[in-house]
Amino acid sequence: MLLRPPVFRGRPFLGAAVIGGTWYATRRVRARNGRPPDPAAQPPDLAAQLTELKAMLDAGTLTPQEFGAAKRKLLSQ
Repeated sequence: MLLRPPVFRGRPFLGAAVIGGTWYATRRVRARNGRPPDPAAQPPDLAAQLTELKAMLDAGTLTPQEFGAAKRKLLSQ
């Protein structure tokens, strides 16, 4: 009686790789979604920055030339 060699010898390892990969991807997505958004990645509020610049101009902290340059820099972003 001759025994035939198993055709899919690596199949148990393939199954383990699929299960492990799925687990890893699921954990990664859950970790990413559970984390609060990074404040540095959010775009700054343009209106608030312009208001702050205007307040600095009114207080005398900025000269009109400095205010104009800072305003152009903000609006060009």
